[in-house]
Amino acid sequence: AVLDAVGRGVFAMSQITRLLEAIRTDEFRDGDIVYIQDMWHPGVEALFYAWDLYGYKDVKVYTRCWAQSVDEYDFTYPMRKWMRHYELGFDKYLAGIFVASTVHKEQLREAGFMAPIHVLGLPVHSKSVHATAGTSNTKQPRSNTIVYTSRFDKEKNPFFMMDVARKFLKENTSWEWHITTSGKEIRSMMPGTVKALRDLAKEEPRFKICEGLTK
Repeated sequence: AVLDAVGRGVFAMSQITRLLEAIRTDEFRDGDIVYIQDMWHPGVEALFYAWDLYGYKDVKVYTRCWAQSVDEYDFTYPMRKWMRHYELGFDKYLAGIFVASTVHKEQLREAGFMAPIHVLGLPVHSKSVHATAGTSNTKQPRSNTIVYTSRFDKEKNPFFMMDVARKFLKENTSWEWHITTSGKEIRSMMPGTVKALRDLAKEEPRFKICEGLTK
């Protein structure tokens, strides 16, 4: 998890170690392709150092950018004074960046990123989802429900979500809006958020808080 700073760093660098060992044994060759699931991957500069020092010319590196310090709502935004230099250095080695929306692409370009950027939306592996959740019964009538599954911290902009939900439910009286958590109760590091969510649920019965759910 990205908010587990120590665990994330240890695991990310263990992956880098495995790839460095593959370089040492020639299992990894010039011309191979590397995909990094998250642009923030501690230790990745060790790969660039090895490839340059050993004269690799045709390694292609792609990454997914979920937000990073270019997004004012992301938790890394306050780190931009030092992180932006790291990100832009990483950018120079990339064959491509995958993002979810044109907004992300514009943010990266405004920050000076030069690598090719591909807008792909959010990746969903349908077979994996069906294996976990089963196949829906299309014969059953479907309810008009919006399900919100993100955290309620600053980078997710929960107050904007509440404004949208309030307006949407007012204009669409046959719909419900469900916010979900697997925790016993909803929680947030952002002061006032939980109270605002519960106040909205009292104000609008079709805005429902679903707690203690299984994944």
